[in-house]
Amino acid sequence: MSKKSMKNSDVLNILKADFRSTESFKAELDIKRLQWVKEYNGEPYGNEKKGRSTIVSQDIRKQNEWQFPSLIEPFVSAPEIVDCTPITYDDTAGAVQAEHLLNYQFCRGFNRYLFMSQLVKVFQREGTVVVRTGWEFKEEVTMEMVPTPVMPELDPMMVGEAIRRGYEVPQPEPMMMLQEQEVRRTIINRPTAEVVDNVDVFIDPTCRGDISKAQFVVYRFKSSMSQLKEDGRYKNLDSISSDSYQESNSLYEEPNTAKNFHFTDDPRKEFEVFEYWGNIDRDGDGIAEPIVATWAHNTLIRLEDNPYPDKEIPFVSVAMSAEPFSLNGVANAELLSVPQKVKTSILRGVIDNMSKSNNGQKGIKMGALDPINRKKFMNGQDFEFNGTPADFWDGSYNQLPGSVGDFYTMMSNDVEALTGVKSFSGGIGGSSLGTTATAVNGALNSTAKREIDLVRNIAENGVKPMLRKWLSYSSEFLDPEEVVRVTSEEFVPINKDDIKGNIDIDITISTAETDTQKSQELAFMLQTMGPSLPEPMTFLILSEIADLKKMPALAKKIREYEPQPDPYQEQMKQLEMQKLESEIEERNSRSRENVVDMDLKSAKADNERAKARGSNSKADLDDQSFLNEEDGITRKREINDKRLDHLSKKGLERDKQAVAPASTASKS
Repeated sequence: MSKKSMKNSDVLNILKADFRSTESFKAELDIKRLQWVKEYNGEPYGNEKKGRSTIVSQDIRKQNEWQFPSLIEPFVSAPEIVDCTPITYDDTAGAVQAEHLLNYQFCRGFNRYLFMSQLVKVFQREGTVVVRTGWEFKEEVTMEMVPTPVMPELDPMMVGEAIRRGYEVPQPEPMMMLQEQEVRRTIINRPTAEVVDNVDVFIDPTCRGDISKAQFVVYRFKSSMSQLKEDGRYKNLDSISSDSYQESNSLYEEPNTAKNFHFTDDPRKEFEVFEYWGNIDRDGDGIAEPIVATWAHNTLIRLEDNPYPDKEIPFVSVAMSAEPFSLNGVANAELLSVPQKVKTSILRGVIDNMSKSNNGQKGIKMGALDPINRKKFMNGQDFEFNGTPADFWDGSYNQLPGSVGDFYTMMSNDVEALTGVKSFSGGIGGSSLGTTATAVNGALNSTAKREIDLVRNIAENGVKPMLRKWLSYSSEFLDPEEVVRVTSEEFVPINKDDIKGNIDIDITISTAETDTQKSQELAFMLQTMGPSLPEPMTFLILSEIADLKKMPALAKKIREYEPQPDPYQEQMKQLEMQKLESEIEERNSRSRENVVDMDLKSAKADNERAKARGSNSKADLDDQSFLNEEDGITRKREINDKRLDHLSKKGLERDKQAVAPASTASKS
């Protein structure tokens, strides 16, 4: 079978046929999205009457605004959110390099807050958001004086003589000279991602909810002849006719935008350009190859193979509450449309009721005031009147039944229950489940689960596929060596050949509620086990708490902290030991003194006991003496003593007298 290449005109016809078939299929979705955006903006419903209230309740906008911070926070709060893990052991080094590169590209070299805010807002308002990825490259050419090696010329006569004699011709040393040359410097070389307007994206309706399986995607955008020529990738630009300015199809035209303004000169005049990414059999071999084609005003200005290394369509799509096998999601406006209309009707009825009342009017009974006092009354001056105070009547607002407020509150609760967003109006609460702490916790957990589900949807279907494409593009278009900043003090060189391999990309996602709950649990653990917890474990828990509180610098310092011995502290410890030793010695000496004191006190106690016995004996003796005196025993003893003394004296005298004659006789 002979192969026959397809002509450019035939290719253009196929591309336009795909576009027209998708355009008719997509018209109904665009109408629905337009209605959702109108309800979000609070535009009138069209049933307003002259002289009546035209207020529109802003429930959809309020719920989206309350939901927005919790959806964007996980992607913009942390300095690094990308975590790459290798599939095989050989991919470990590449995973580390890829993690550094993606964190630098998304968190530092890319306006992620603007990108994520646009993504989340379109995601909420239209239920579907499409992101277009790409690669931006820009370089500048300058003329600079560059050192260039120059070989000096040799004398031909000397060379000929050397050859004739068979000598080796000497090779001179090259000389470095400054020469003016063109120098190319890369200014921009990075991946890109932009949120595109849904009305300008036409996706293959047969992809069954997976944009990666789509056979084609057509992207419509506005450009000018000047921009296309400056890009350098487009041809046949002279064949494009200069048509008039075309109105924008966007759903987000600001009210104060000058829609009628357009450039009149041909280089800046804008026109629609269609970019086709898909699979077409151009070679006639029966196999559709990935291509990219661009046309404007029936002129094909670009047709080439898909330049990206993955050969896939550079679009990712995220849908909110999508139906099975459908690429389009359901916006919050679809859920809140009926409650917003009901609340709008209630507000209009209340305002009409109040506006038609006679509030501020005064009634005066006929004849109560004469013309002079009536004039004073109207001017706010003191006046005189005939009759009673009942002759004067003050108008007021009409009384509203209590069921109006109850029904309005019920609808507000229904709005918050549908979206899982708790605002200040007092909707979601534990009272609907009970008045216990478990009921309140259940209500909060339900809200947090709803938020984390939406965040995970954005991460898994939007950000992760986008980062995988970025990694694929970087392996092909990145400079041979790219130096990225990891922290303010750490820089890592990235080699584009090292980031190839089987690498799984993960994104750290969490909400403020889950982070707070985890940090409280860790703090409670630290408080409970603090006194008995080893110091390294304490630092580990503190670093985790710092990470959850979005303080990465503090967490890193805590992890890397190693307490160094302080000379002052060491000296204090030695002095403390000496103090303890002296205190122990003092206590020992005191104990010895206590032993001696106890012996002394024991001796004193024995002495006191002896004194007590002496005192007792003396008292007994005194008592006995008193009794002897009373009974005359003492007197009798004295008389007996005197008698015995007298008798002894008489006996002594007798003895003396008896002895005296004997002694006289002996002398003689």
